[in-house]
This record gives sequence, C-alpha cells and structure tokens, in this order.
Amino acid sequence: HASGNFTSPTPTLNYGIGQPYHGEFVNSVCFIRTGISDTSIVLSGSNDATVKLSLYRKNTITKSKDLPTHVSCVRAVSVSHHRTSSSVLLVTCGAKLSTAFYLLEDQISSTEPADSEPKISLLCTNRLAKDVSMDHRMNAARAVPLEAATVDGSGFSPGAPLHLVLTGDSDGGLHLFTIGE
Repeated sequence: HASGNFTSPTPTLNYGIGQPYHGEFVNSVCFIRTGISDTSIVLSGSNDATVKLSLYRKNTITKSKDLPTHVSCVRAVSVSHHRTSSSVLLVTCGAKLSTAFYLLEDQISSTEPADSEPKISLLCTNRLAKDVSMDHRMNAARAVPLEAATVDGSGFSPGAPLHLVLTGDSDGGLHLFTIGE
C-alpha cells in the first residue's frame, strides 16, 4: 500500500447449524420466501439421496422435514412461486434421469410459520428412461411460474397456476416440463 496505511479486512459472516445436516455433500440449495422478514424455508439436496425442507428462522434452522429419498444422489433442486398462489412448486432431480415435483402448500402468505408439519403433496415423478444407468443423471433444474391465465385442452384445470421446469442431464440433453398446481 503506497501510503503505509492498512485497513482492516471486511468481516465475513459464517453461519452453521452446529451438526451434520446431510450424510454426504450438498449439491443444491434453494430459498423460499415467507411472509416473515426473518424467516425463510430452505430446500436442499445431497449426494446421500436425501432432500430436506427446513425452516430457517432468526439465523438458525428450527425444524426440518425429509422428503422421500431418491434412488441415488440428488443433483439439483429448484422452486417456483406463482403470484396467484400461496403454494410453492418444489423440484428435485438426480440419478437415473429422475425428477420429482411436489407442492408445498400455504407457506408464502403466512405471517407466522406453522407450528405443525408443512403440507407437502407429491404432484408427479418422471424418469425419462426405464433402463438407464445410475451414472446418467439430471444435473440441473430451474423452475419459473407461467403467467398464463388458462391453458385449454392441456389437462390442467382452467386458471390453475402453471410452472415451466427445465432440467439438464449428464449427456447434454435439456428437458422441458409444464407442471400445474
């Protein structure tokens, strides 16, 4: 430094929950906003085939719920919240080209996090091929809300919130899904 003055480094903030959270390394994490300023919901997926949904409040994880285990590693998780819904679409994907779609109900509009277990519904699952090796994986997932009011002839309820989901696999393929709540 030319003037001879040194400045203190900017402090970094490190948070930990103080105990192991997943059995192996975590591959993907998403945050879900709630109606409370100091509270979020965390969706995480791990190489140990688990998906966890956790309530993060006042700088700590206060509760956690395991979603059904995948056949092998979970490589990507994603969430989508449609502006007309108080629910959130959860997307998990991983080995054997598998993808699962869940609905986390009534979490966005709440002003207080529920003391009871979150209501999670399995919407559907998808495996792109029956005889695929464990090494053929879905490695990426992104979900966004579709702002269309209705979709006629699609099998979706008129006016139901829709989400567009794009996943990417280990062979370079992209896969597009439309998921309705």
